[in-house]
Amino acid sequence: MLGKLVAGLGICNKGRYPANINRAPTREYMLWKSMLVRCWDGGIFQKTHPSYIGCTVDSRFIQFQDFAEWCNNQPEYFYSNVSLDKDILSNHGKLYSPETCSFIPTLLNKLLIHNRSNRGVLPVGVTWNKKLSKFCATMALNGKPKHIGVYDSADGAFNAYRTAKLAEIHRQANLYKDQLSERVYHALLQYDIKKN
Repeated sequence: MLGKLVAGLGICNKGRYPANINRAPTREYMLWKSMLVRCWDGGIFQKTHPSYIGCTVDSRFIQFQDFAEWCNNQPEYFYSNVSLDKDILSNHGKLYSPETCSFIPTLLNKLLIHNRSNRGVLPVGVTWNKKLSKFCATMALNGKPKHIGVYDSADGAFNAYRTAKLAEIHRQANLYKDQLSERVYHALLQYDIKKN
């Protein structure tokens, strides 16, 4: 597999970390390949996930062995049910790098996702209720929508959403504190939510 390009850019080189064991891809390989596909699959993934448009991978993560080595040097990597995150440490950045990436519990990672595709021009967390002629604030919590309230303005709904979402992020940061690096924990406490 030496020199094989993955997603048009990644180099699956041989070394200490195998890409597969008994023909099954390793965890490091699946994480690495998924990261590359989000950035460079010819735009196919980005058509259905537009928030990844403009995402790039640092040159230090282009080779599989380098990425796998980084993973295995992260204490949080060895917890079960963790996800690779590039947003917390970079304040919603577009770069996957050793400095901007971390492993966080998957439930916490899902909490940080902002679905922009379903709301049009409204702020994140806000929808228009035609029947009530009001703006609704809703957030996803454990994969289910949680209604926050109904408001006369989009700004009012966004402010309620932002307050509720940040409170939940802080709650979960404290809940998972022993599974987070110190820098990730502090970044979560300072995390903010952009309107758009």
